[in-house]
Amino acid sequence: QNKKHPVAFKGAWSFMAFNQKDMLDWQLLYSFERTLSLGGDFIHDTMEGPERYFLIPRLSWLVHRWNRKDSQANIYVYGGAGIGKKELEYRMAGEGAIEADWETRKYYISGKATVVAAKDFQTLDVYQFRAGFAPYVGEFDHLHSWLIAQVQYIPSSREESVRIGPVMRFFYKSALWEVGVSARGNWNLN
Repeated sequence: QNKKHPVAFKGAWSFMAFNQKDMLDWQLLYSFERTLSLGGDFIHDTMEGPERYFLIPRLSWLVHRWNRKDSQANIYVYGGAGIGKKELEYRMAGEGAIEADWETRKYYISGKATVVAAKDFQTLDVYQFRAGFAPYVGEFDHLHSWLIAQVQYIPSSREESVRIGPVMRFFYKSALWEVGVSARGNWNLN
């Protein structure tokens, strides 16, 4: 099953890195309950022009999980308050997000909306939808792969605000990695 969630099992540490040409988002999270994690989000982007940095401590909450015989679905909300920096300006910054997914061992659908805001900064909104399938269903300890179609809408991106393209996902035991590219050549490595 897909293991890229903002809340994992109780006692789990997660490091997630979402990297694109004009933005990176690195997250370090500790799940202190099966429905709650605490951590930090470091974001660097160049979408608005000048480089911007955000460092935001955050709380993530698994609102609900549906476990069925052949599928699982989740709803998460997360957010926090921290600091943003652009050139020599520092501002209080806030982040809020909602994320939902549904998956079987063969099919996967997810969507999320994230907003990062600071006074006098252009808001960084990221909206993402994904749908994918596994070309084969492997055993628990085998390498798993997924082919995913991804659509992102990032209004503040001067270069490519709508990004559509394929993503290839692989995971083995507790490691998950993805590579993808938009139709206009904007790569992502997660």
